[in-house]
Amino acid sequence: MPSVAVAFLLTAGTSLAFVLGGVMVYSTLLLSLARPVALVVVFSTASFIFLCTALADLLPLAHGRYVRYLQSEENADASTADGLAHLFGAVTLAVGVIMLYAVDAVIYRLSVLASSTFRQLPHAPPPLTGVLDLRVDMASTSALPFDRYRSHADVQTDCSTPVIPELSAMSPHEPFGSQGSSGRLCAATLSAVAVVVHHIPEGMALYVCAIQALSLGVAVAAGIVLHSLPDGIALASSVYFASGRRHRGVLWCLLSPVGKLLGALAAWLLLGAETETLNRAVVTGLVAGVLVGIGVKEVLPTTHNYAVGKSHGTVVGVVLGMVLMAGSKFLQ
Repeated sequence: MPSVAVAFLLTAGTSLAFVLGGVMVYSTLLLSLARPVALVVVFSTASFIFLCTALADLLPLAHGRYVRYLQSEENADASTADGLAHLFGAVTLAVGVIMLYAVDAVIYRLSVLASSTFRQLPHAPPPLTGVLDLRVDMASTSALPFDRYRSHADVQTDCSTPVIPELSAMSPHEPFGSQGSSGRLCAATLSAVAVVVHHIPEGMALYVCAIQALSLGVAVAAGIVLHSLPDGIALASSVYFASGRRHRGVLWCLLSPVGKLLGALAAWLLLGAETETLNRAVVTGLVAGVLVGIGVKEVLPTTHNYAVGKSHGTVVGVVLGMVLMAGSKFLQ
């Protein structure tokens, strides 16, 4: 079993992929690679890794831990322990999916509150959205290929990114503490909290997988990297289009490592030091549900949006996911 330090390092290293995506706004050449067919391959690979890891690895691990707990602590016979373990595993899987939806609901409310706060400011431009709302311009690669703005009425409840108001510099005639300054600070704080919260489930999932086995951690890390790169591009480009400054988009992307490390810290506290405890079985089942939720709710719909007429990209992505999963098994 990998050490806690290895799991935290893997989580920290993986979270930098989101920042790398933000840095890509400095290069039009790199942004031109974000073609729909490439996004189909990337997202289908990530979704396959998430679902395969959750259902083929984590759920059986949770089942085995439930069986051992029931037999050792509750003195259940083998048949009863096996049946109850299947039931508990299914329940915790479902609860994990519900938890992800609950987190997304919190993010959405924070986004709406930040957007409404920003709209009350004088001369406020429309809010903008980031992750998973990128649009690729197939006709031209001479400019950043992403939508600049989208009205609040168009915000989708299933969008995995918070709405981020424009956080441009305050006017020199607007002193700190004025209504406009306070409103911008409030909107910025709410948006920052939303971005951090968005990345907590992924951090928890990655840490739990990495602490179980290095192969699981590397596989899930690969899926998160593939999922995070276009997300970072979208978020950074949105902030860039709003403020006219690329570095602000990169700074917003730095919130991703904060969220993932907070998730890893929460998972470390929940798991505890013992390897065979009930809470380890519960947390493993919950994380399996979180990965299923990420794959089904966030990644697969995005793949579908870009897969029109490009179904071969989905096949390539699934095969690539199989190769990555198989290759990670050599890291036992």
